[in-house]
Amino acid sequence: MKLSASVIQYAVICLSVLTYSVYGLSNSELAKLALESPNHIIQLNDQNKEQLLNTQREGYVVVLFTATDPKVKCKICREFESEYIHFVKSWYKDHPNGQSNEDKSKSLFFFEVNIRNVRSMPDLIKYYKIEDVPRFILFRPDGLMDDFEKFTIQTTNTEVRINDLLTKIKTATQIYDIKYYEPTDYSSLLWTVFMTFTVVFIIKRYRNFIYSVFHSNVSKAALLTSFIILMISGYMFNTIKNPRYAGVNKEGDIMYFIPGQLQAQFAIESQIVALLYVSFTIVLVTLVAGQKPLKEFLKGEKHASKIITVLMPITLSFAFYVFVAGFTSIYKVKQSSYPFQVAKLSSLFRRK
Repeated sequence: MKLSASVIQYAVICLSVLTYSVYGLSNSELAKLALESPNHIIQLNDQNKEQLLNTQREGYVVVLFTATDPKVKCKICREFESEYIHFVKSWYKDHPNGQSNEDKSKSLFFFEVNIRNVRSMPDLIKYYKIEDVPRFILFRPDGLMDDFEKFTIQTTNTEVRINDLLTKIKTATQIYDIKYYEPTDYSSLLWTVFMTFTVVFIIKRYRNFIYSVFHSNVSKAALLTSFIILMISGYMFNTIKNPRYAGVNKEGDIMYFIPGQLQAQFAIESQIVALLYVSFTIVLVTLVAGQKPLKEFLKGEKHASKIITVLMPITLSFAFYVFVAGFTSIYKVKQSSYPFQVAKLSSLFRRK
């Protein structure tokens, strides 16, 4: 009978842990366990907790308590899972043996306790009284299971989470040569290439029309108005007040608006409202003064008159309705008693 690679790998890890159970774990032994573990993160569970935590270690250990089971409804946990993996990989990229390059007497290793199924909750959660996730516990060298420090990180966005984790680990361990290497987002790169190609193609194909639009007084007025709206309603407010970019509710979902609060808001809230104002402006200006340049552009086309007199007003009116519905729905969130919310088009297709 052939054994899969994952089964063999798991058996090697278990055997290694049992071998080290009698003695304190040295840095080389922890480094070996980390290298044999997926993503260099040692999975901590009820079976190996004594061997890994209750034996004196030579290095620092950071344990992430998290829950990626969808039933837990911890959106932050699922988002942070990949970030934690990249964080650990960044450490091992510069420190293959888990040892600090600046201070050879200090080492750092990473564990994880992950609730992947709420029906099989690890006893470690109760033992360390973990009431919310994600949560971190730091074990110092030569310490045992009950010698630990708990800490949490800010959960606003990726940059804030990583910077907060870096700061707290550096402060607690006095290991300062920790860096985080941003993972390459190939999907974003491909999207950028595609959009660049599309924009260049459109500019070359319709250069005359685009030239006339950009030199039109109407276009200049629309751009200037949009810039003014962005400055007075979004950018300057966030620069002066420096509010949190977004929030997180009790279920771990991202919050873009503070419900029931007209005197408080997130940074992204002002940006969304500013974008709606700019959209209103563009739609209204195009409705009022967009027919003439469109006639010039479609001169000689067979269905030009239908496009200008029928399709264009209907499309822009529909867009205006969508923006108004979005704006009133935001106001409804901010003030639940607001009675003039415009019905969303999606509500027409809901089953009663």
